[in-house]
Amino acid sequence: MKIKILVVLSLGALALASCKKDRTCECTVTSGSDKYVDTDGTYKKVTKQFMKNQVGCVSYEYVSESGNVTNYDCEIK
Repeated sequence: MKIKILVVLSLGALALASCKKDRTCECTVTSGSDKYVDTDGTYKKVTKQFMKNQVGCVSYEYVSESGNVTNYDCEIK
């Protein structure tokens, strides 16, 4: 009986984790003392995995040739 409940709960968690929703990629950009929020468009009925892999909604740091550092702290909403 416990195994059946565990299987059902596992399948339910998997279904929720991969569900398709309308999502946006919101990045907080910090460059020196400047800070602003950059929002990519809304993607309809996509998974979080799609947002990470296809759209590139990931946090990263960019260092220019002159040494200026810009941080992109991105979040899937």
